Amino acid sequence: MSDRIILTELQRVQIEEATMQAYPNEMCGFLTAEDFIPVTNISDRPQESFKIDSVDYIKWYKKTIAIVHSHTRETRKAELFDLRTPSYADYIGQKKTGKPWLIVGCEGMTVSDAIQFPRVRSNVYIGRRFQWFLNDCYNLVQDFYWFELGIDLPEAKITPDYDKLRVFDGIFDVYIEEYGFKEVSYDELKENDLVLLDNGGFQSNHLGIYTKGQILHQGIVSVSVPFETYIGRIKKVLRYVKD
Repeated sequence: MSDRIILTELQRVQIEEATMQAYPNEMCGFLTAEDFIPVTNISDRPQESFKIDSVDYIKWYKKTIAIVHSHTRETRKAELFDLRTPSYADYIGQKKTGKPWLIVGCEGMTVSDAIQFPRVRSNVYIGRRFQWFLNDCYNLVQDFYWFELGIDLPEAKITPDYDKLRVFDGIFDVYIEEYGFKEVSYDELKENDLVLLDNGGFQSNHLGIYTKGQILHQGIVSVSVPFETYIGRIKKVLRYVKD
């Protein structure tokens, strides 16, 4: 997890101007303590990805506190999910650079605020907007277990980009033990247990937290709903067992 990076007004304007200038290509550059330095995107597919020249890395890396890039789409193209959502390529790329990444979105007319990756833990559980790898149902579980129980759960094991997933059935089943949980019987359900749910027409594809008689879970927006809402859709009750 990372500490939250707060942009100065100058940096925010610099990022916005560089993003609009690069559009429809993805913008990329280096954030220092004082400035944002845009560099040339040398990707063979600059509207879909970015690549920074090694010469630029050598020049700016030591001064860099974050690497910044944009995600773009056509103005007329609708976007169901947040344009800034990191891809799995972003996930791998960030780890290789060893620096936090900031991602902004642009459809040609506006530039959205930056999101940070790796994500920053938050104990605000209600009202999160869904973002794969950032604000998905397992991320909500991670944050709840960290802040409420002092348990540091491992990173998610699911790797495909959300828009490339075709079958959602059972996407958590194979990782339950690796995350530190075991199945218990339905009638043993107690405070802070997880429930593995059927959701969106798929089976065993969604996690919720049983707390205060409610199910806290991440939908398009994270909510807490009465337990009775999910009766008949609970496939497993899961309890954390690793110390």
